[in-house]
Formats: sequence, C-alpha cells, structure tokens
Amino acid sequence: VARLIAKRNKIPLIQITTQKDMFPLTLKGVWQACSENAGPEDIAFPTEELEKCSKVIIVSPTWMQQPATPVLAFLNSTSTAILKGKDVSVVTLGTGSKLLAGPHIVEQAVEAAAGKGHLKQHTHFARGPHFWATPMKTTLEQVESQMSEIMAF
Repeated sequence: VARLIAKRNKIPLIQITTQKDMFPLTLKGVWQACSENAGPEDIAFPTEELEKCSKVIIVSPTWMQQPATPVLAFLNSTSTAILKGKDVSVVTLGTGSKLLAGPHIVEQAVEAAAGKGHLKQHTHFARGPHFWATPMKTTLEQVESQMSEIMAF
C-alpha cells in the first residue's frame, strides 16, 4: 500500500524498520509481535529524508488493535520531533474495522510525536475477517479508488 501511494503520487518512500530482525515472518515472529514492544532504540529510519518532507503519510498494518509496534516505536521516538509542524496522515490496514485499528492510539501517538501537532486524517482499510482476509489485489484496488482522499490533507 505504501509503495502504491508513493509511486502513484511520485513521493519518496521511507521505510521504518527494526534495527535487528525482531519480528521474523514465522510463528515465533508473530508471537513476538503480539507480546513484545519495539522501543525507540530498536527502530531505524532515515531522518534526513523525513526532514525534507512537508507532509507525511504513515502506512501501517494493525497488530493487536493498534498500529504495528515499529510504527508506534517510531512515533514514540525523540527523533520524531522532525514531524513537528508537518501535516500527518495515517493509513492502517487490518482484518477488523477502524475501531479495531486503535484510532485513539494513532491520534495520541501522532499528537505526541508532532509536538502537539494534529493528525490530519486516519484512513483504515478493513481486509475482512482474520482467517479470510481479502486478497491484497482487492485492497490495492480499494486504496487506488480512495487515493484522492488519502492525498487530500
């Protein structure tokens, strides 16, 4: 979804990652993602790239009814002072409704990270029930159909 938004709008894609492979794509990694939190010291992202941006769109899957822990760690990092004064939009994807994407957690984290800034919008794409999630192709089509709303902040 982040790649589609970046490519379609010709904007840079900046990836937030963990410093080490904290959450491998295995059953153990899923358990760790559900039971452990990544802290600000565990994440990596290019701050110099973010400093150049006037608007920031954060795209995140939902894990346990909130944005993914690396994204929350990014928002809780002191380095996110670079978000101050920038318009921030959040796009979440999950197998539940927006209420299960933790909208209050998103808003609180962005406001704290942006130095009392305001979340401009939070768009959520529900991908169906957990074990019967809609195909990614369908989700990308939904994102494409709402692109103008995602970019209108």
